[in-house]
Amino acid sequence: MARGWADLQFLGSRDYHEVVTTPAKRLPFVLLQVANFAGASANSMTFIAIPWLVLELTGSALSTGIVAALAAIPAIVMSPLAGLLIDRVGRAKISILSDVLSGLSVLMIPFVAMTGRLDLWVVAGATLLGAIFDPTGYTARKTLIEPTAKASGVSLARANSLHEALFALGFALGPALGAALIGVVGTIMSFAVITVFFGVAVIAVWVIPSAATMVPGDGPDQPGAWWRDAIEGFRVIRADTTLLVVTAFIVFVDFVYKPTEVVILPTYFQSIDNPWGFGVVISAMALGGVIGAYSYARLAARFALRTIVLTCAIAASTLLFGLAFFPPVWVMGIFGFAVGMCWGPMGPLLNTLVQTHCRPSVQGRVFGAQMALFASGPPLGMVIVGGLVEGFGVAVVYPLVVAAVFLFALALLGVRQLAGIDRPRPPD
Repeated sequence: MARGWADLQFLGSRDYHEVVTTPAKRLPFVLLQVANFAGASANSMTFIAIPWLVLELTGSALSTGIVAALAAIPAIVMSPLAGLLIDRVGRAKISILSDVLSGLSVLMIPFVAMTGRLDLWVVAGATLLGAIFDPTGYTARKTLIEPTAKASGVSLARANSLHEALFALGFALGPALGAALIGVVGTIMSFAVITVFFGVAVIAVWVIPSAATMVPGDGPDQPGAWWRDAIEGFRVIRADTTLLVVTAFIVFVDFVYKPTEVVILPTYFQSIDNPWGFGVVISAMALGGVIGAYSYARLAARFALRTIVLTCAIAASTLLFGLAFFPPVWVMGIFGFAVGMCWGPMGPLLNTLVQTHCRPSVQGRVFGAQMALFASGPPLGMVIVGGLVEGFGVAVVYPLVVAAVFLFALALLGVRQLAGIDRPRPPD
């Protein structure tokens, strides 16, 4: 007998084992994961290619930080609207449309380059366009986890682990592939390959049966003014202490840490002319994240969620010191892998909190609100870190950033509200 949404609310040990199903029945969830992997790979390749292209054009770490910051700004505005569109228009439809537009924004770079008019402003414009659509597709795919898992007979805990693990795998392979493409076909042509990956994501979601993309209760309960509906996700987060604490923690970490991957590491490896080393370190982090995310279902069945959060935060921030002083690339790769593995369970844990605390009719807006909040910190952080790197160099700035992340992770030990994370409440 198919299980209803309420039956999946508590993800204890009894929900760890997935239902036995045939390969054909699993097809909706498999197709979602194809799109998930392709979309993650495409975005992570741009994560390598955009900073490298900006550095080739300008040679400025500050310019790289500014472009990266500008790219993050649209997510702040678009993510809540994306959540509303997902809840009103449909999860699959918005996923498809977003990936089509993301692919076109990427294709714009080699097209303009063919005319000989490629400059920093064109790259910034293409990056801004991509940044408008990428978070929408990412959010839409998250909201498809529950319905496709239910249609495929996959437990929710297992589905979250697999989804985040494959997303992390795409991010693990994407930087290495992006670096390889830069070395083999050049920076410009690498964007043409990225477009193909977005196309795969579009096709995969397109062929998922429509019945497997919806759950009972989809759509706003009582549609009202669009702006009221758009900010509903923020109200849900504010009303739930657990969601608020975990979300605020990740917002701060993104503000402090994200610039290290977008500004500090590209600047360092570009200064020693080693794109492969940059790809190795970022891929090692993401590959560790694959294992960490995949382990979530087992961890959630054995440990309190508060224990998982604290362990992930403190262990990952401690291991970052192994990167902060720029040891040989192979050492950075090992520490990067360990950092990713320790942080990996946080993704599926956050998905689980939204799925078990929020009605299906608001999940898109809650995921969208979280995306907006996560995007709000890095732009300022990237500009600040870019300026500091220009003034003091990466050798001084990187250890200071890592120390700030470590101290904040330790501070979580004293956050009393985090104790409620193991008492999920049903939706209102």
